[in-house]
Amino acid sequence: MTDEESVELMASKIHLLQRSRFTNLPLLPLLLLSDTNSSSTQNNLSTSKNYANPSTTFTMNSNIGLEKNKSSLTNYNHANNWSRLNNIYDTKECSSFRRLLMSYWCPRSINGAQMLLEESKSSYCFSTGIENLDILLNGGLRTGEITEIIGKSATGKTQFCLSVCASVLRNYKTVSIVYLDTKGDFIADRLREYLKKQNVKQDDKQYLTRIRCCLVPTFGHLIDSLITIRMHIDKAQRHLHNISSPTEEFFSNCKLIIIDSLTIPFLTCMSALPQLAISQLALIISELQRISTLSHCAILVTNHAKSQFTSHTSLLPISIGCLGINWSSISNYRILFELSINKSNIILCKLINNLKKKINKQINNCKKQKYITETVWEFSI
Repeated sequence: MTDEESVELMASKIHLLQRSRFTNLPLLPLLLLSDTNSSSTQNNLSTSKNYANPSTTFTMNSNIGLEKNKSSLTNYNHANNWSRLNNIYDTKECSSFRRLLMSYWCPRSINGAQMLLEESKSSYCFSTGIENLDILLNGGLRTGEITEIIGKSATGKTQFCLSVCASVLRNYKTVSIVYLDTKGDFIADRLREYLKKQNVKQDDKQYLTRIRCCLVPTFGHLIDSLITIRMHIDKAQRHLHNISSPTEEFFSNCKLIIIDSLTIPFLTCMSALPQLAISQLALIISELQRISTLSHCAILVTNHAKSQFTSHTSLLPISIGCLGINWSSISNYRILFELSINKSNIILCKLINNLKKKINKQINNCKKQKYITETVWEFSI
């Protein structure tokens, strides 16, 4: 029996029981009925009456006081309901009705072992294909986290995203990827070349069917795409045992979302309308957090870098990400890509540690600045 069928069956049982002897009765006293005896039932009902009618006081010391308080409820429309509930004992029918109500509306308790089991079922840790970079990220790209790649133009951000796509498609046979392209430079042949570098000897069409690319050049396209992705994932998860279309199958396995690059949709209004850009970015941040936490997806975002002179630097400026300080506190990991001066085609990978997040304890022990960077590894893309 599926979840929808069980919910419908439960709702039908509640409807039948409500028609029998619980018609027009408040639900709260029924939920407060005890399973022991009728005396505790009277206590719970009196407590619920007192909660519903603050101006009326109930005394349980004598039956006379109870009758007086009952008579004071005659001016209310629901007085008959309370008197009827007072005469209902904790029968089998009432217990069944209460259990149905609690299972249908009340939250269920769960222990730590069950929470860990459910979390492990829906969590992934995707390798980036670069071993030392995986060590920096504590294993790779994790579901429920947002990873940001910062770099100037032609520093290998898009190549890195394609390399991650090829690594995930090769190592995970069922995971699907959504690639949101804001620049319009996604080419499937480039991804096919990275698949060949991953020693994929089979037909690459079965790998390419598990990635979908969407062109989102403006803010409107981007927010609409994120909302559509979240709705598709939620729908696929609700119908997990009854998947009927390829779209539902794709989004039921969607665990990685890549945005390359997040800066492009905001370039038109960053200087002219900064407040509009901030409000639009807040909507994007909210949607990304909902997708990462509720839908259990890993999110990889690329961001352009800009140079900034600070008092801690003598002559050379430091590279920081665009989109302002509001965005800088959102991502779990921020990695800076820079070209090596001495070696060509070599990328210097640095971890930018925001002091508010304190990601890496080793870097936090260094001299405190607004942004602290540390060269981690050199690799070629």
